[in-house]
Amino acid sequence: FPNKVPQLKKEIMTPHYPDYYGQKKRNDGEIIGPTESQSPIPNTYLSVAPQGTEWNFVLLFAPEITYDEQKEFLKIFETQEVLEIGFGSKTSIGFGQFKVKDAQELLKESTEWVESEKKRLQKIEDDRKEQQRIAQENERIAQLSEVEQLIEKLKIDTHYKDSFNRIVDFKEDEQRKLAKFFKEKFQSDNDWDVKPKKEKQFNKVQKIKQILGD
Repeated sequence: FPNKVPQLKKEIMTPHYPDYYGQKKRNDGEIIGPTESQSPIPNTYLSVAPQGTEWNFVLLFAPEITYDEQKEFLKIFETQEVLEIGFGSKTSIGFGQFKVKDAQELLKESTEWVESEKKRLQKIEDDRKEQQRIAQENERIAQLSEVEQLIEKLKIDTHYKDSFNRIVDFKEDEQRKLAKFFKEKFQSDNDWDVKPKKEKQFNKVQKIKQILGD
């Protein structure tokens, strides 16, 4: 089992005797041998990149095999043949080579991987919930009236005052809703009890009082 998703790379294998490997026959019926007159045919294939991917091999022992016999068998993986030569074909170019790791080191790496996976999956779940929340919020806002949608946008707009003059774009009942919003925002921002010398803000407050009948 890989400890993370393996990275793949392209490899090339070039059989030098395609006729021989393909069991082709001469006119006399004899199989063609591995002669130098044959044209090599490069074949590309995918392989696991040698760096960055480690594999955990799980061995299952029959119940009748004792613990001591299991340990004796596992010594195979610490021999020079395994560590330097490897298993299978193309070991001369790095395929099938093993490295024995200390159990504590493996446990530490496994624990770190599990924790990183938990964080990755949690982030995916958090992102999913956030997207769901945004979708629900957009759906809620879409069902509001035009003035209510404007108020929702102004709640998070730091330049909400720039939209003050839009009050006159709405009917009387909607003007009152928007005026009430601005009144509450001005009060929370300490922009309600202003002196006449702050002419622009003072006029906005007077307009709100006129609409609300304050």
